[in-house]
Amino acid sequence: MGQFSELLHGGPVDAVEVARVREVILFEQPALRERLVRFWALLTLASAIATFGLYGDSAAAVIGAMIVAPLMLPIMGLAFAISIGDLRAIRSSLLVGVGGIATAIGVGYLIALLMPSYFDPTNVGQIKVRTTPRLIDLLAALATGLAGAFAIGRRDVSDT
Repeated sequence: MGQFSELLHGGPVDAVEVARVREVILFEQPALRERLVRFWALLTLASAIATFGLYGDSAAAVIGAMIVAPLMLPIMGLAFAISIGDLRAIRSSLLVGVGGIATAIGVGYLIALLMPSYFDPTNVGQIKVRTTPRLIDLLAALATGLAGAFAIGRRDVSDT
């Protein structure tokens, strides 16, 4: 298993590499404030893009919002924190993740309040698709999460 994991990861997983991954995906000092500002700004913008994309029935806008959205970061941080057994990191990842979900819902709700009352979102194809997920959607989400974890776990892939 060691050779396979090193091949998959791109090298040995030592303390330096664990520290690098920790710095990339966990919300901790010394850059906590900057990372949180970046996270909330991107999340708010991505939520607005997604909401307007749904209302406009634009798959491209919804996909663009998914690319911009940083919500996968605290999810991967939670998995990492669990794997290393760090309760403080688990708690902070959970807080950022739950706060991010609440923010995305709140932004969507506020934008929906501003939409004209004659606009019926139940007639929009993108909203119908997003509110009736199928097994294939779950599988796509799992593959996306694995791709993100793979990219963060490798120095030579994460920037792409």
